[in-house]
Amino acid sequence: MTSTTTLGHPAHHAVQQWLPAWALLAACAYSAQALDLAHRVTGGRGISAHTFTAAECAGVVTAGLAPILLRTTRTDARPGRTAFAATTAMLVLARLSLALPAAGPAETVDVLRLLLGPAVIVLLAAELLARAGAPMPRPARPTWSAVSSTPGPTVLYTVALFLAFAVSQFIAQFTAATDQGAALEVTRTAALTLAVQTASNAALEEFVFTGVLCTLGTALRVPVPWMIAAAAVGRLLLHAYLGPAALGAAVVAAASIGIYLLNRSRLLPLVLAHTAFNALMFYGMR
Repeated sequence: MTSTTTLGHPAHHAVQQWLPAWALLAACAYSAQALDLAHRVTGGRGISAHTFTAAECAGVVTAGLAPILLRTTRTDARPGRTAFAATTAMLVLARLSLALPAAGPAETVDVLRLLLGPAVIVLLAAELLARAGAPMPRPARPTWSAVSSTPGPTVLYTVALFLAFAVSQFIAQFTAATDQGAALEVTRTAALTLAVQTASNAALEEFVFTGVLCTLGTALRVPVPWMIAAAAVGRLLLHAYLGPAALGAAVVAAASIGIYLLNRSRLLPLVLAHTAFNALMFYGMR
């Protein structure tokens, strides 16, 4: 007899398949931030730049090895003889080379780091979704229908982001506020790097905490409230350096998943809105 998934009593097997897979992706994508958070929780003041880089590299290596091993078990192919394994290995090695002292000009290294890291995460996401029988989130064809239906959800999500910002600012009035600009080192970041970071951070966050989370959850028949709860916890942890003000991320989590599911699983409007919001915030902090 097949178990079913309902809003009140979700099937345990669906959650047990979905949550570890998505948690692996999120942990690899934000390994350095997770280590920094753990250090702060234990009483530290944040990890050093060298430790942050090492943690990022560890996340990239894990994100590279995991899909190769998962695809090997899924297809019985030898890992050393597939184009997927070769591509993944090359991206991982290229990303790791950027951590070397003589990797090149700092601005070029930073831009490549912001592009190569997420590329490895995308490969891991593709394999996790393939194992669950789910399609990979991909841009819609540039038809008039797709273009004309983009402004509505983009504006709606922009409003949600500013609402979350207002909630954060309200909470910050009653707590010890954290200087977000100083925490993100916005004033010390080169203009080109900041521009790429603005788009890269927004795209990766929406890809991990909305696109893959919802696509994987829908394929495994996980109830929407579970998705919202997982996204809220993930975004709270990602922005935990803000202290209690990070509670505004819960607004973003609910809005992003609601808009994504109601808008036929289109990720582009969320990324556009988040990129515009990041641009206003980052350049306002400089």
